[in-house]
Amino acid sequence: MLADERKVVLSYYVEDPTEAELAKAYNHSDRIGGLDVYAIFRFRGVHSHMFGYPNEEADHGHPLASRGFRSFGIYEVGKSSWIARMECMNSVHPAHTKEMFDNLRHLIFGFHDSTFEILTREFDLELMSDDWNRMKIFPRMRELLRPRNDEI
Repeated sequence: MLADERKVVLSYYVEDPTEAELAKAYNHSDRIGGLDVYAIFRFRGVHSHMFGYPNEEADHGHPLASRGFRSFGIYEVGKSSWIARMECMNSVHPAHTKEMFDNLRHLIFGFHDSTFEILTREFDLELMSDDWNRMKIFPRMRELLRPRNDEI
């Protein structure tokens, strides 16, 4: 994961890619370099994020485990209590409006040794191939974190 105050870029190993995912990952000849497929997510309009516990052995202790969260998966949380808490905390701001939080999405990524959660307005993703050490993934992630001309 790479982040600044407005954006987050995250790579996620695709365990069993479909034929279409493989074709897309290997579509860019300058990015072909290995056998593994990774999804690179670029989140914009990031409100908050956290990365850490629980790992796969303790994922059943996550507050959203009763709603289906498990490691090795990607989830979107409807009616997020995290968004509600953020909206409540912000309510003391003089310019606060409840609508500021209407378009936030709460996403969870379960990894082997950690969990990543984010509140974001939008994201896009691309598939990319690389070998286990991700020597091509990391430069691409840095590139995606840099501001584009329309974001400056």
